[in-house]
Amino acid sequence: ASTCEFVLAFKNGALPPLLAWPDGPHLGSVDVTLTAGTPDEVIRYTIDGTIPTYEPGIAVASGTSITLHDSVTLRAVAYAEGVSLSSMTVQHFTLQVQTPLFSPPGGFFPQAQTVPITTATSAADITYSLDGGITWLKYSAPISVSAAGMTTISARATRTNWADSDM
Repeated sequence: ASTCEFVLAFKNGALPPLLAWPDGPHLGSVDVTLTAGTPDEVIRYTIDGTIPTYEPGIAVASGTSITLHDSVTLRAVAYAEGVSLSSMTVQHFTLQVQTPLFSPPGGFFPQAQTVPITTATSAADITYSLDGGITWLKYSAPISVSAAGMTTISARATRTNWADSDM
């Protein structure tokens, strides 16, 4: 598991939250656990680019797990009654588009085939190549493959602000 830890101790200040998540790649989503320095601290976090303080942000208890469904920068602070706001913990998470799937999955066929390509990642764009990756075409409909000879289809999927899929 990966962790992000940044600790600065201030007189009467809360400790910055700790973030923990499984090692990547993160296909489609990632679960992140937010942990405060003490049980009575509240954590506030944002994923919209704003800076969390006593008011802005989503308040959660220590030990809360959140699921991120997009590539985002998570910012978190902690505080408790009678102590000042902690310094901010910041971590960027980049999700990876899931690898395209073919149907049928490949093999030798006695007749022509129509091959749809899909990915489980919503809003992803798929491109494909029939010439070993020299030319890439935007996928919009199943590909017709004749029964004569051998055809290799390569595909990759992309989404803005995400890491490209494996091929």
